Amino acid sequence: MELLVNEVVTPSDVQEYAQVLLNQDIEKNSQNAALYRLSDPQHARKLIIQLLQFLAQNPKEKMAQIISSYAVEELTEQRDFPELWDFIQQGYESPNEEVRKVVLYIVSEILVTP
Repeated sequence: MELLVNEVVTPSDVQEYAQVLLNQDIEKNSQNAALYRLSDPQHARKLIIQLLQFLAQNPKEKMAQIISSYAVEELTEQRDFPELWDFIQQGYESPNEEVRKVVLYIVSEILVTP
């Protein structure tokens, strides 16, 4: 899993493919996704925080999809995700329009989830 996250955040020929794979894994496998099968839930949280930091520096829709898929799963399972709320708050206040757009995307995905 760490290798996949590294590919997601490292510019390369496979970066976009890694982003799609990670998002599909989270969306399609829910609680059976690789992030949830890590033996240490705190390690999974650290990987997501790494992705949030990358998204803040590289506000792209594919990354926002990954974060929103994870956020929806966390909220569905009623788990606390304070790092996401901090990211959303800081993103709303960001002078970078692209960051504000990805934050709005994430919030809209959370709101449309039943």
